[in-house]
Amino acid sequence: MLNKTMIESDNKHCNWLMVTSVCAVIVLIFIAISPLTFSSEWVSSSDFHACIEIASSFIAIIAAISCLMYYYGLKDRYYLLIGLGFFVCGSEDFIHGILGFNRLFAESGIDFSRFIPGTYVAGRMTLAIMIIIAPVLSNARKETKRLKQEAWLFSSLAIFIGAGLTALAVTAPLPQFIHPENLISRPVDFISAILFFIGFSMVANRFWARRGLFSGSLLVCIVLNIGGQIYMSFSKQLFDIFFDIAHFANILSYCAPVVGVAVQGLTEMKNTQTAKEAIENSHLKLQNIMDASSEISIVSTDIDGIITLFNSGSEKMLGYSAKE
Repeated sequence: MLNKTMIESDNKHCNWLMVTSVCAVIVLIFIAISPLTFSSEWVSSSDFHACIEIASSFIAIIAAISCLMYYYGLKDRYYLLIGLGFFVCGSEDFIHGILGFNRLFAESGIDFSRFIPGTYVAGRMTLAIMIIIAPVLSNARKETKRLKQEAWLFSSLAIFIGAGLTALAVTAPLPQFIHPENLISRPVDFISAILFFIGFSMVANRFWARRGLFSGSLLVCIVLNIGGQIYMSFSKQLFDIFFDIAHFANILSYCAPVVGVAVQGLTEMKNTQTAKEAIENSHLKLQNIMDASSEISIVSTDIDGIITLFNSGSEKMLGYSAKE
């Protein structure tokens, strides 16, 4: 038991050290490239941006599915809410990307570029809010009893909110999202960065208590979103360098929980296999001890009456072999 406790403590320490190091490296990279971005005149095309958005939307959906699998496995609505945040954000990114394809709408005469800032920030804010409320709602009840009912309820609400935001962005008169005359050109994106920072503090508390790889990967995801949204807040026009860096940060942020879920799943499978082998070894050692007591009949059963141990003394006394 002491060795197991020491191993678990070492694993938690390694998780903390790894996640802290990755977050620190991400922050340093964002700081290091800032002089280059402020002096750059890079402007990409709408089609290039659309491809990035559509690719990132598929990664976000994979992250959502990964979280949903953990929800059903661990019966913790925390994973459901986080997964729905990725689902809504990925859906918004997909719509965002489709609207960005100029070639699809070249003959329609409609300029969809005015919808891009609104759909983008709607997805970011939804994800940030879901990260903030997930710990609160998950602590309301320790274990989910009705998995499917809660999944349908929260999924319906998330889809309704996502569809409503999209419809609002397409039909309602939109405010001006970009103010190129200001240092912070996109204040709404800066607000979303603040929301992600609040979410970071809440996930950090959960990670500090449990040191789980999923929470650690979510911290990495949030750091990437904070950096991306801060860069986006300096974007003076669509498809400039700040705009593209923010979107590349989004792709990496979606990859983080996918990697975290995969690594945590593999780790738990390995731990389960190790525990199973330890139990089998203990049973084997116990059986050897029993067999050594050849003059004493020792039989043990489980709660269902199934014989689990039957030593050589029992074979001599009762006339049955252990296999029988």
